[in-house]
Amino acid sequence: MNGPGDQMAQSSSLILPSRLHWRRIELFSLVARLGRDFFILTHKIFLKISLWNHNRK
Repeated sequence: MNGPGDQMAQSSSLILPSRLHWRRIELFSLVARLGRDFFILTHKIFLKISLWNHNRK
């Protein structure tokens, strides 16, 4: 059976892994960006707290 449906199924099975791969890359970049922003934010807060503690003495 080599109908048009079989060909479509084969092409979609080839397209799907690359789509998942791109999704993984997008997700990874998003997580990296969020992690970096979170790190910068916590670093700024930590600096403010340490400065506040230093000034309080």
